Amino acid sequence: MSSETRKLSKEPSPPGPLAQYINKLLHTEPYSFIFHGIFWSTLLYFVFPIIGVIFLITSLSKTFLQYLFARKTKNVIDATKNNKELGVYITGCDTGFGKDLTFALVAKGYTVFPGCLTEAGMKQYEGETFFLLVVEHFIPLNMKMYLI
Repeated sequence: MSSETRKLSKEPSPPGPLAQYINKLLHTEPYSFIFHGIFWSTLLYFVFPIIGVIFLITSLSKTFLQYLFARKTKNVIDATKNNKELGVYITGCDTGFGKDLTFALVAKGYTVFPGCLTEAGMKQYEGETFFLLVVEHFIPLNMKMYLI
């Protein structure tokens, strides 16, 4: 193929003999293993930490800018204001966090629908008066006891 034909077809010219020798050398067995080790070590020790620092700086700057320009008011729902009746359904009210949350929300004026897994859990609320509010609605979570 003449040089004029190569210019017209715009085919890439083959790499030079030095590039071909390096390519052949890097694909022979002991050198390819060493080259891959050097390549991945460079990525792991130098490139990836730099990318991590860039992500860290970006996220910290976004957080700082959101802190500076965010609204200073808090959106807190208070059941005692605005004459709104608010209800909350809480599961797991037999013991622990669900039980404590039930008592806390009733104290703030919410209508609470406690969901209990066992009948013993439901019985602990019977007749309880929480700050002038009687919990009357119980939702059983264990439906096996109601199956025929």
